[in-house]
Amino acid sequence: MVHLVVLCKLEPHVSQERVEEMARQARTHLLKVPQVLHVRSGKRIDKDNAYPYFYSVDVESLDKLAMYRDDPHQVKFHTEVILPNTRERLELVYELEPNKDVRYS
Repeated sequence: MVHLVVLCKLEPHVSQERVEEMARQARTHLLKVPQVLHVRSGKRIDKDNAYPYFYSVDVESLDKLAMYRDDPHQVKFHTEVILPNTRERLELVYELEPNKDVRYS
């Protein structure tokens, strides 16, 4: 299993209400992607955290992660929600099941 986490620094104009809406939109858009098994999204609690917003998805393999990246629902979310509201992103990909070949499922 592969876990993708995206940490986002926000544009100055983004309100707390908008961050909450972004979290809802992550679930709305990304759960429509057939390869996605689970979506998490939310806002920071610790004010010292440099990344006030995050979203993450779980997929079965790196192949499915590639399909996720090309899916129209993910592209729409990235284009309409992420790009206009964030100024910097940190993307991390983790293996959740050690000793399993994450290239394929």
